[in-house]
Amino acid sequence: MQYDQTLLCTILNENDIEINETQMVSLNDITQKIIKAKKPKTFIADIADKILIHNKYYITLDACHELLHDLQLNDGCNRITTKHNFSNIIDFEKNILQFNEYLFTAFLMIEGSNCFGVWIRYNEILDLLNLNDDMDIENENIMTYETLSKCDKFPKINNGCKYKYSRFINLAAISFLIDKSMAIDIDEIKKFFNEDIAQSFDTYIKRVIDQFFYCKDILGIDIARE
Repeated sequence: MQYDQTLLCTILNENDIEINETQMVSLNDITQKIIKAKKPKTFIADIADKILIHNKYYITLDACHELLHDLQLNDGCNRITTKHNFSNIIDFEKNILQFNEYLFTAFLMIEGSNCFGVWIRYNEILDLLNLNDDMDIENENIMTYETLSKCDKFPKINNGCKYKYSRFINLAAISFLIDKSMAIDIDEIKKFFNEDIAQSFDTYIKRVIDQFFYCKDILGIDIARE
């Protein structure tokens, strides 16, 4: 998930949270000064990917944001996780899919002039829709990255995926999950997946066709539009 790193650092500084020279954040400070855990030792022990430096625990800025985003306990947490000028991005050419602050791990496949496929990491959709992983997704609508990457139309722009063994779902599965979600912004989410992506694909194909015929005219090739 994308976030405003400058804002995060500002909030941490305002709360006197140590950020060391390697941009690691003091987990001890966060626990005591922002989260104010009643049992700090137990809370810290449950945090994964922490590093012990000079008898103090540290986490990365990314891990700090995820932690505060999940908890949202006070004004400081809410300020860090508030949306800041995020926009929806659907870019078939660059393989980018973003809804508000959610930059998805997604693969946009062009399968023809009238056909496309969109596959998004399953856990990210569950997070967006506030759902648990107990949904009955049909087999043809869910697959692992390893299987997905073998598809003929898999985007060449992709340079690998750190979620190599994760599951990805297509728009049919997402539509199924949307109908089960009670997310606050569900209408906006539904429009994005059910309408905006298809419209963006049509716009992209039209632009490609227009560019093709523009080049054809320059080269003096006689090809009629259908």
